[in-house]
Amino acid sequence: MRCAIVLIATFVLSAVTQAADDVAAQSPTDLLQALAKEWDGRLTAFQKASAELKNDDERKAFNGKAYPQPEPLYPRFMALAKKYPQDPAAVDALTWIILHRSNDGGRWDKATWEAAEALLLRDHLASDRLPAAFEMADEEFLRAVMEKSPRRESQGLACFTLADKRRWKIRRIERWREENPDWQQVWKQLWFRRFPEEFASLVTADINQEIKEDEKLWERIARDFADLHNPESRKGRTMGADAKGHLHEIRDLGIGKTAPALTSVDLNGKPVRLGDLRGRVVVLDVWATWCGPCCAMIPHERELVKRLAGRPFELVSISVDEDRQTVIRFLEKEPMPWTHWFNGPDGLVIEELNVWSFPTIYVLDETGVIRYKDVRGEQLDRAIDKLLSTIERPAAK
Repeated sequence: MRCAIVLIATFVLSAVTQAADDVAAQSPTDLLQALAKEWDGRLTAFQKASAELKNDDERKAFNGKAYPQPEPLYPRFMALAKKYPQDPAAVDALTWIILHRSNDGGRWDKATWEAAEALLLRDHLASDRLPAAFEMADEEFLRAVMEKSPRRESQGLACFTLADKRRWKIRRIERWREENPDWQQVWKQLWFRRFPEEFASLVTADINQEIKEDEKLWERIARDFADLHNPESRKGRTMGADAKGHLHEIRDLGIGKTAPALTSVDLNGKPVRLGDLRGRVVVLDVWATWCGPCCAMIPHERELVKRLAGRPFELVSISVDEDRQTVIRFLEKEPMPWTHWFNGPDGLVIEELNVWSFPTIYVLDETGVIRYKDVRGEQLDRAIDKLLSTIERPAAK
């Protein structure tokens, strides 16, 4: 392991020396590219050294100690941005800082990271390069861009990013609380209190208020930025189309709401209706053969269906694959002995359930009311068992 660490140290020293020798002759863009190349070199050297270790325990220890941290490069990116404040390279240098941070809070140079955000807002609010920083920027930064940028496109994308971040935050909190039924007691545990910034919201967040704030953001997108293109949306959808779907989910697909009257076809092309499954607890699993997390669920689902055989329960896997034959061939190799629907990538189920990640899970009671969302594994088992116990309870004499 010592040899591997020496290899990285030698590489870093030579790279820094070379960079210092060349500074005078380089343009801002050249300087930026050299810094980015140096960072890439550190990652490459680390990966090479790690790959040479044959013992898993040794590799794990090495990775924990030697994984290159971006913070040592912060001052040089910041110096470049300050020296050439009017050059586009300054925006990219500050953006690099925002996009690169250690997962270890103790190593993160938060002060420089926040200074990079402040400089972007002060000097580059009108830059068309600014949205590159949105993915890792904090909420205060995004709200400032949304309210103050002279570029409507930046305003809209900042608003969309805020709404999207909050949407994922809500899902993360709800899933964590479902996985930790005693979540209100977790805050008392020492390991939790050591990382208050990362974990506090899991316990302290008011989910209903978070949902209300998210709804306001989607409403603004629908009102002010509906025509703008979302570069990350599937098949070039507008922000307005995405906002419509998320508002539909917030207002019509929450816990306690009746599920839409879904229709589709099975793998033979025969029409199917969700309404035909009334009287049973139903799990809707929107998936695809290309989805890793979806496929990882199959062994558990197989055991679930086997355990609940003969009871008022139905698992419905709804494929969004491009071609029905793809699913049929997949099932020949990977048995999934339960109900299958085929929706394709553009079928109505995606819109009606506002599917934006895979797998998407809805658990319905015997009357078709949504009782759980996004539950998997043991949490899915508990949800189904609870609903089945209600409808299978012996009538009182």
